[in-house]
Amino acid sequence: MATTSRDKKLRIWDIRSGKILSEGPGHTGAKPSRVTWLGNTDRILTTGFSRLSDRQVGIWDVNNIVNGPIDGFVVIDSSSGVLIPIYDESTSILYLAGKGDGNIRYYEYEDDILYDLSQYASTDPQRGFAAAPKHTVAVKENEILKCFKTVNDSMVEPISFIVPRRSELFQSDIYPDCPSTEPGLSAADWFAGKSCHGPKLMSMEALYEGTEPTLRDAEPGVSISKEKEAKEEEKKSAAKSANEPKESKLVSTPKPESSTPKESTPESKAEVDEVLKSSTSVNKMLEKVNDESDPEDDVPDVDDGNEEWEEVQKTDVPSINSVQSEETANSPATTPKTSEPSEATTKNAPEVVLSEQPKSVVAEKSPEPAVSSPVKNLTPEPAAQDDKATKTPTAPTLKGTVERLSSLVDSLESQIEKLTLASQEKDDKLDALEKKIDQLLNK
Repeated sequence: MATTSRDKKLRIWDIRSGKILSEGPGHTGAKPSRVTWLGNTDRILTTGFSRLSDRQVGIWDVNNIVNGPIDGFVVIDSSSGVLIPIYDESTSILYLAGKGDGNIRYYEYEDDILYDLSQYASTDPQRGFAAAPKHTVAVKENEILKCFKTVNDSMVEPISFIVPRRSELFQSDIYPDCPSTEPGLSAADWFAGKSCHGPKLMSMEALYEGTEPTLRDAEPGVSISKEKEAKEEEKKSAAKSANEPKESKLVSTPKPESSTPKESTPESKAEVDEVLKSSTSVNKMLEKVNDESDPEDDVPDVDDGNEEWEEVQKTDVPSINSVQSEETANSPATTPKTSEPSEATTKNAPEVVLSEQPKSVVAEKSPEPAVSSPVKNLTPEPAAQDDKATKTPTAPTLKGTVERLSSLVDSLESQIEKLTLASQEKDDKLDALEKKIDQLLNK
């Protein structure tokens, strides 16, 4: 049994032994307060006043009254009337009716929190407020609470709270089993030392169908504190299970089918070489680089032609006959590579040919009679020939490929080092978070 008294203390009593189970300070205001049980649980609700005459509502743990209300008091308003609490266990709705007020507020209770639903407004102030037993409601009209209020001490006004539903079927979600008129124990059994969990329960569906209701024993009380602890443990276990896969991914070895060996952490260069050799992506990258940088690999005499063009940088200028002989020797190899018609290349021949195919110019200009004039112009201007020779593309060599491969290896090593450092930082952060969580739990 829960009681409030004039000494501003809230007490929980064991009726059989007459001892106080829990005791603590309640509302600090001078006006009277009220208390009600929140169903068959270990929670009670009180209404009262603060020192500033604000109307308050508090939810308490019956086992720890000394710790005060859970999450503090909730201020309703600053009116002077005492709040009368009525709690409907079947729908978890709390009704608050203040003396002298015309309205009736109602809230939904869940997890030690009150959620404001709405209020019943009236111009007639109530002097008193009471609710009828649950088995007296009109089930077919979806009535969830039948209550009465006194108006001016001369009239009792009935009020019904109805859920607006059109369904003509039985609404089992708002009509669970309710307390019946039959007690759980007789007076003789109680004095004999027997106990029960509450009055016997009856089926509301039988009231809807108009049949004789069946009775059953009440269920044991629910400990909301234990349910909260179980939920917190579930959250912790879920958080740990979510962190475990991340840690395992950081330590896992790379698969041969992966695009880049980002997940592995090789310890030496030998392991890096083995990873690069076994990785198909590296081979594909090298082949792609070779294909892009070597467009004329199919022509065997390209290197020889480039070497001859590089020799032009010297003062010794080859004769026209030698140039023509070389053109005749190499013309079959270079002609298949021309992608544009000959008429289009004659206008812009110097620019296009020097950037892609240096020998095709001579092959196209050889039948013209004015071949000797560009040869004469080439002799006094070696610097221009040097610039053109430097613009000619050279075929990739083994040395260049090795250098590119070494640069790729260096970049991969730097990425691997960055990933290892990042994984170590993540591990340190996770350890710090776990320590903080442990400290908070210990507190």
